[in-house]
Amino acid sequence: MNDLAFSFRNSIRMQRHLKFLLDNGSIYKVNNGYLLYHGCIPMNEDGTLHYSTINGKKYAGRAMLEAYNHIIRVASYAPRHTELRKNSLDLMWYLWCGTHSPLSGKYKIATFERYFIADDTAGKEEKDPYYTWIEQETTAIRILEEFGADPVHGKIITGHVPVKAGESPVKANGRVINIDGGMNERLNSVTGGCGYIGAHVVHALHQAGEKVVVVDDLSYGKPTRIEGSRLYGMDIAAPGAGERLAEILDAEGVDSVIHFAARKQVGESVEKPLWYYQQNINGMLNVLTGMTQSKNAKKLVFSSSAATYGVPPVDVVPEDVVPMLPINPYGQTKLFGEWMARACEQPFGIRFCALRYFNVAGCGPVELEDPAILNLIPMLFNRLKQGKAPAIFGDDYPTPDGTCVRDYIHVVDLAVGHIKALRHRSDRGVFIYNLGTGVGYSVFDIIRTFERVNGITIPYTVTARRPGDIAEYYADPAKALRELGWKAERGLEDMCRSAWHFIQGTL
Repeated sequence: MNDLAFSFRNSIRMQRHLKFLLDNGSIYKVNNGYLLYHGCIPMNEDGTLHYSTINGKKYAGRAMLEAYNHIIRVASYAPRHTELRKNSLDLMWYLWCGTHSPLSGKYKIATFERYFIADDTAGKEEKDPYYTWIEQETTAIRILEEFGADPVHGKIITGHVPVKAGESPVKANGRVINIDGGMNERLNSVTGGCGYIGAHVVHALHQAGEKVVVVDDLSYGKPTRIEGSRLYGMDIAAPGAGERLAEILDAEGVDSVIHFAARKQVGESVEKPLWYYQQNINGMLNVLTGMTQSKNAKKLVFSSSAATYGVPPVDVVPEDVVPMLPINPYGQTKLFGEWMARACEQPFGIRFCALRYFNVAGCGPVELEDPAILNLIPMLFNRLKQGKAPAIFGDDYPTPDGTCVRDYIHVVDLAVGHIKALRHRSDRGVFIYNLGTGVGYSVFDIIRTFERVNGITIPYTVTARRPGDIAEYYADPAKALRELGWKAERGLEDMCRSAWHFIQGTL
């Protein structure tokens, strides 16, 4: 024992670590309007702040933690064998196990009893009343105000009390997050998770070790794509879907929502504009309704589109380009969806990130390939499978070869972008990002690349332009790289090769 004590007191490495903590740490911290502390803010049974006497003076709340912050440093730096150091060390012992200690948070430490006594009642630890009151949002707001944190958008990040299995670590209507256990597996809800892009994102979430709940009406998607995720069959655009979604989110303990469920064909939106407005806008309305009614699900990642830009005044399009005038109902519904989510940030605390996709193609696992033959690359393959010549919609655009020029992004890169967006450490606000490569390819570029990498020849026919299509645009992805650390890693050849592997498996 003496050897152990000597080693502890005289370890140079230990002393260096302790000095770092004392020089840089604090018993609490306010950062970006958030309040961080370890244990609790001692309270009385009636929810008022508890006053403790420290060196003859009474302290509560912020003043109490600042007094203890000072005492910890006195106990470490005061000369040995002085009364000042001895008194401070006594208070350090109190902080570890004393009643109303902000670090202990317990009236009794029963570690010994839990380990060595079979009687469960002997190991019961009575917690400070704080742990009852902190379940209420009004209490969290009072504490935020007490410490000078943001009472409107701020949150309390705390620990010490492990989160039990099945219990949400998010409390007080999203104002308190307990990070001491229970946070290793985040739970995300994915609307439209059985579709092409949604399924790839579900797969990426599983690969990242996160749990997923999927909501899908299965009008296009397949339930076999979601790798054992819990599936709720529901039309997100139907009346009452918002209230039902709120029930699902809270029952599953979801903290983040990724919203894909929508109709997505430009030409179809021109032919059926009212139906597109009904489907896509009502779907977003119900998602936001569900999140505002949910206790914990306050972060939304939205599957938006480059179609929101309409006909931009530049070929390389940044997120803040003006004007934004979508030229088809599909793009209009996506832009309006962004506006709807933006409006919910201030009154409901929704943290919102919109990802504006450019043209998505390619495949990860082959079973996740896109079956929608109205997208360019799947359409090419579907026509080949039928022994027919693919159709090119217009060769008279003002582009180098007369065909439309687009930014094509590999769906696996897109899925990674969603993971980056979920992990973006934003305390509040609205964030918009382009997900694209920053390179434009024409339809003929696609055909020639496909022929080259797969060693075949593709016959084609030219038909009239599709309604709602524009000649040329591609992404400026610099903001996503700068703020999310994301960039596309796969090129056009990867997209053509991976998608062809899928088609070969179905021939």
